[in-house]
Amino acid sequence: MNIAFLGPEGTHSHEACIRRFGPRFTPRPCRTLREVVEALAGVDAALVPVENSLEGPVTQTLDLLAQRTNVVVREAFDTPIRNHLAARPQLISLNDVRTVYSHPQVLGQCEQWLHRHLPHADLVPVASTAEAARRAAAERRAAAVAGQVAIGLHCLRILAPDIQDMANNATRFLVLTAPTGPRIALPKPKDAARPRTRTLIYLILHDCPGALLAALAPFDRNGVNLTFIQSRPLAGRAWDYGFFVEVDAAGNSLPLRRTLKALASETQVCRVISTYPCYGMGDGKKRVV
Repeated sequence: MNIAFLGPEGTHSHEACIRRFGPRFTPRPCRTLREVVEALAGVDAALVPVENSLEGPVTQTLDLLAQRTNVVVREAFDTPIRNHLAARPQLISLNDVRTVYSHPQVLGQCEQWLHRHLPHADLVPVASTAEAARRAAAERRAAAVAGQVAIGLHCLRILAPDIQDMANNATRFLVLTAPTGPRIALPKPKDAARPRTRTLIYLILHDCPGALLAALAPFDRNGVNLTFIQSRPLAGRAWDYGFFVEVDAAGNSLPLRRTLKALASETQVCRVISTYPCYGMGDGKKRVV
């Protein structure tokens, strides 16, 4: 399969592709998450991060899902994220590190460790962990926080392994496809427990007191469990927000159908994005939401 992901090769998204699909997929790295979604016209599937257990939602992904109605979420899965501090083989001491490069989300995932062990270093955000590794390989007193694949690609040496601030650091990814064209068969994850069925819904509320309460009440009334809720600004409408709600139910289940019927009169927009299986991979633990 051709899989688009946030590149270049060596990013955590690339590692997630390898973990999920094995070595026999054709990588299609993209420069931005917008390009990943736009690439769906020419690939079998796209992989995007949507949430990290330490840093929370990936807002760019949510905004793209809000803007586009021609995207299907085929699957969600969680995978452990291991962040290592690495540098050129000649750099052997943490005291020699003056600059640390990484993606902003990854710097946030390792904030406490970096503050404690490298208070003298400048933390510089870059576009990806792969770009961080490339810069560290080219600079004498620089290091990168990156995953094993990027470290290997750029021939770096690990100065400190597993520096994330929580041992169970994990990122949740979505597998996206276009609604038209052949429906590809996704291989079942080898190391995943039985999935839960989830449904993702996008809501725009009426501008009136109690609108959020009125929108949430049907879920409670029908016994539909919410696993995720996140607000995002509406494009071109200052201080107005849309809401992503993920529920622990299939879209055709009777409780959710009753909920959606009630929401039709309580919201400006009620759009079911997709129903999909949600896998936990790697450590057997329930995902953090």
